[in-house]
Amino acid sequence: MTFQHLSALRSYPNPIPNEVYHLLGYHTPGDGGGGDFYWDSAATGGDNTGMVFQSTQSSTGRWKRLYSDPVNARWFGAKGDGTTDDTLALQAALNFVANSGKSRTLLIPDGVYNITSQLFVLDQTHITGSVNYKTIIKKTTNTAANYPSPRPEDMYNVDAIMCIVQPSYGLYAYQNNIENIRLKGEAPNKNQYGLYYPRTNHTRLTKVEVENCINGFYTKDSWQCEHIALVAARCDHGFVFAPTTPQSGAGTSCTFVRCWASGCRLSGYNIRNLYYTSFSDCACDKLNNNSYSTDGIIPTAYSFEGCDGITMMSCGVESGICQAIHLKDTKAFSLTGSFHSFPPISTVFNDTTAGLLKFENSVAAFSGYLLYTESLQGTNMSNIYATTSQVSFTNSIYSLPYGKTFVDNDSTIIDLGGTSSHLYNPTTTPVVNMTAAVISKHIRVPDLGAKGLAYISMPAKAVIRGIRFSALNTTNTSSFKIMVGYNATDKNSYYGVVNWPFPTDQYVQLTVSPGKSRKPAALSNGEGWVLFVSTDPSQLAAGAGLVFEVEYVIEN
Repeated sequence: MTFQHLSALRSYPNPIPNEVYHLLGYHTPGDGGGGDFYWDSAATGGDNTGMVFQSTQSSTGRWKRLYSDPVNARWFGAKGDGTTDDTLALQAALNFVANSGKSRTLLIPDGVYNITSQLFVLDQTHITGSVNYKTIIKKTTNTAANYPSPRPEDMYNVDAIMCIVQPSYGLYAYQNNIENIRLKGEAPNKNQYGLYYPRTNHTRLTKVEVENCINGFYTKDSWQCEHIALVAARCDHGFVFAPTTPQSGAGTSCTFVRCWASGCRLSGYNIRNLYYTSFSDCACDKLNNNSYSTDGIIPTAYSFEGCDGITMMSCGVESGICQAIHLKDTKAFSLTGSFHSFPPISTVFNDTTAGLLKFENSVAAFSGYLLYTESLQGTNMSNIYATTSQVSFTNSIYSLPYGKTFVDNDSTIIDLGGTSSHLYNPTTTPVVNMTAAVISKHIRVPDLGAKGLAYISMPAKAVIRGIRFSALNTTNTSSFKIMVGYNATDKNSYYGVVNWPFPTDQYVQLTVSPGKSRKPAALSNGEGWVLFVSTDPSQLAAGAGLVFEVEYVIEN
């Protein structure tokens, strides 16, 4: 026997036990909610609105669906018509696959599924939508329902579109897979989270897109999770790994592959307290804080804080008005074969600690790195801003403006081998059978000391190719001389004299003659040698300083 819709099946008066009945649709024929059923005359369990239905004719006996994997959300009455509130239907389907003991996969077909509260994805659930992001779950309110959590700090009463929740018997959500789903925020105010999944392990997210939320993908203290071909579009923060309290823990062993933050406002990847994790073929495009004039927040494409053992491979930034990479309290950071390209940056970032590359108390190695920007003119941003950090570059290419650079006395920026241009100026000529290197030292008034001297140690086999200065504070108007040499008592050792003041945000170059490019014979004892900078600190304005840069090669 065939029924047009569920109401007709429920009201059928005299079903024959174990005979198969065919349902054409849940609401109407062909809506995807139909299927085959049989009548279990002895059953008295609950009606779950999708797999088991109670008859309107009898309190005893249940209609039970005959099915095989996957479970279909339409079986629970979800319409996906862009108008109906499908919250209850989708949640009923999610609850069933999590608790059935038979099926763990939920198919959500093509359609726009409006919801008015977040959906809760229970442990070991697999959700799959249609290809090409044709399955859209759209939240139209800022409502935050609650779900019990075994940890008080991980309450789920948050304004999210979808939450992966921890089971009551454990402290992590385990083995959840979500793929081919678009989560779209269309609430009166931006939804706080697209996908909220704290403390998960062995979770795989594939081809999931989040649109128009404050935080696109948000997790913390998760481990062995895979993020594959995800998209965060028009969010404030694209991908967030951010412990909220000291007790929130740290994550490990995660992967981000072919992920894309597009048109976000404050960050593409905002990562904190994450260890030994890789980012491969990821991108952040068109990052721009249009509200900078009011909130003063400088956007950053890739931000890592308190992380160790992070590897980035073939990642990129394009068309962003932002910092490219910011490392803070991060060690063992490795970047290989990445590309960052910026349009002319004309936004005036008032924070003088901003940098296209910013390093704070961090250790990093860059290899095969391309950094290109047309102009920083009119900004307070530096090309590189480094404090208490050690960073090396190998086989890298830079095309940077004559912008400011800040490298403090506790930091070293080294460019080793194969560079076609150095960190601060245009391309320099390669040297055969030598290894290119750049060492920068930031010199400020307290560092010069009473005698107005500061020193840079040189390797024994160093051959100097150039010496440059850049001003860090040009409010000083006095005219005085800055001398560079390797013997403070012998004027013949001077490489040259620079007259202060000189143009803002530009480098002044000293010509080094071949006869003075190597370690002097008079200094043959010992392995290394020293260059000094000499000036009169009494003539400097408060806070005035220099970047003193020596470019040299190492003879093989």
